[in-house]
Amino acid sequence: MTNTTNNYFEEMERTNNLTKGASKALRAWEDSQDQNLDEIEMRGDLTLDEACGFVKTLRNAGVETFNLTDTSSDLMNTLINLMTYGCKIEGVVFITKEKWGETIEVKGLKISLN
Repeated sequence: MTNTTNNYFEEMERTNNLTKGASKALRAWEDSQDQNLDEIEMRGDLTLDEACGFVKTLRNAGVETFNLTDTSSDLMNTLINLMTYGCKIEGVVFITKEKWGETIEVKGLKISLN
């Protein structure tokens, strides 16, 4: 992640009254930082309202792509909600990270914000 992106989210951490979508973007960035990931990983689902704030926040932070690793039954709705705001699926990604002291590989979709 770029310094611009990190600075944007660090400033957001000091902000109150975030939308649900902005809060989910901030949480995804924080979790990705904790995992030392190169890109933001979104693990949860997004309603249409949340997708709006999520996408807007990532774009404002200078993010061009993120990885969606949601495995819930609502994945299709999340994808449709993201596409409503101009996102596109770029392809499949495999993310290596730590979970409970073990290295695991997670499958996901690379999502473009452009």
